[in-house]
Amino acid sequence: MKPFTYRILTANDAEAYRKIRTEALTGDDRRFFTTDPQKELSRTHEEWRTACSETCTHATIGAFTENNIAGTVTVKKIEEKTAKYIAGYVCPAYRHSAIVQTIFSMLDLWAAEHGCDKAILTIRADHNRWLEAQCKYGAVVSGQTKAIFADGIEAPIVILERPLMAAMSCASCRAG
Repeated sequence: MKPFTYRILTANDAEAYRKIRTEALTGDDRRFFTTDPQKELSRTHEEWRTACSETCTHATIGAFTENNIAGTVTVKKIEEKTAKYIAGYVCPAYRHSAIVQTIFSMLDLWAAEHGCDKAILTIRADHNRWLEAQCKYGAVVSGQTKAIFADGIEAPIVILERPLMAAMSCASCRAG
C-alpha cells in the first residue's frame, strides 16, 4: 500500500468528498451517522464545494492514497474554546492503517490554531470501533443523549471530551 498524504480539503475535492460521504451514508456504517442521507446526498455540486472548503469555523481533513480519498473527519469550532469533530469516516480497506491518529493530530492542530483547547465528539453508543479509537486518544465520557440515525433507529449517543493534542507537531502533515 502506498503511503498516505494528509491535507485540508478544498473546493476541488468536492467530487471525492461526495463519494466518500455517499459510501458512509448508504453503506453498512450509515447506522453510525445522524445525517439525513436524502438531504445530504441531494446537494448540488456547488454545495459540495462549499461543504469541503475550509472557513474560519470549520475544515475537513482528508487522508489520500493513490489519488483516492481514504478517510475524512470534519472539525467545527462551536464555542470560543471548543471544537467538535464530526462526520468521521474511514473506508473499510484502510481501517487498520492508523490514519485516524494523523487525521486527529491535524484536527487538533487546526482547532488549536483557531483558539480551541478541547474537542468534543458524539458517537453512537454501540459504535465500539470509533469509541475505542477515541478513548485511545484521550477522550473521556462527559454525557449521553439520544438521536435518530440515518438507518431510522433512535439510539443512545455517548458524548466524549478530550484535550487537544496540539503539542504534537504536525507541520509535516500540513505541508503534505
